[in-house]
Amino acid sequence: MLQSHPKKLLPVSWDTFHRDARALAWRLGDLGPFQAIICMTRGGLVPSAIVARELNLRMIETVCVTSYSAPGIQGKLELLKPPAERIIAIGGGEGRGIVDDLVDTGSTAKIVRGML
Repeated sequence: MLQSHPKKLLPVSWDTFHRDARALAWRLGDLGPFQAIICMTRGGLVPSAIVARELNLRMIETVCVTSYSAPGIQGKLELLKPPAERIIAIGGGEGRGIVDDLVDTGSTAKIVRGML
């Protein structure tokens, strides 16, 4: 029988979070140009704002997907709000960055990329 490992928490200060989001933006800047940032709510809201500011982008779109039925329990993915058609039409698939707060299975990103 497999033993479950207790979750290890890694507290992150606001200063560290902000610094890391800015560093991400600087790295993304070399991959652009970007016309819009697509924010995965709820966790991607704050880092998306920082990334958009650093990249001087004003077009920020939210995509709302839920996959957790309870804290730590992932269930079926459900699209609550798709991206706007205007965002989907940008650049034939280029020029948009997707920002979320974490990646575990990659399922959410696959769904959003499929819509774009």
